[in-house]
Amino acid sequence: MCVCCFSQGSGTYFHEAAYDAFCVGTVFLRLAHLMAMKGLSSMEAYPVACHVYFQKLQPYTNKINVSRGPLNFVNLLGEDPVHSAPSLLIAKVQRGHTITKRMLEENVGDLGNADVQMLNNGSALIALASMKRAESILLNKKPSLIHVRKYSWVRDTLPNSKILWLGVLMSAVAVGVTGLVVANALRKNQ
Repeated sequence: MCVCCFSQGSGTYFHEAAYDAFCVGTVFLRLAHLMAMKGLSSMEAYPVACHVYFQKLQPYTNKINVSRGPLNFVNLLGEDPVHSAPSLLIAKVQRGHTITKRMLEENVGDLGNADVQMLNNGSALIALASMKRAESILLNKKPSLIHVRKYSWVRDTLPNSKILWLGVLMSAVAVGVTGLVVANALRKNQ
């Protein structure tokens, strides 16, 4: 198991290059072993040859993980993946209740590395890295006073902006009236 520092003689050294390389290699081999053993029970485990590790890790070759970025990874030898916006969920509680991050964790489940933004006392916006994770949360949510659904820009942003809706309505009326005036003028000229 790696630790963040080690002692040599009388001093303690942080970030020694050789020790950092040893820790990275140890973590890499453990992850490769987990990938090779994925789907097997502990009773089915067996010693793994090096070529099996290479086969299991092939999909990840020459790709650098981008944590919490617009891309999941950067491909060093080919095209980068298509940029995708995070999957957004909105969580709301019944009137008179206040939503907290802890309440979300307890009722929605493990949010992992999701970004949670409290919108007001009664609602929160949840940004997830993948649509698969969002669908998993929606399917496995426990019944509670928190209602979670996919975020909709029209449904969740525009209804709160009554002035915008009033402007849309007035514009529609103005276009309709203008259309009637033009149509009447064209009929008179015929």
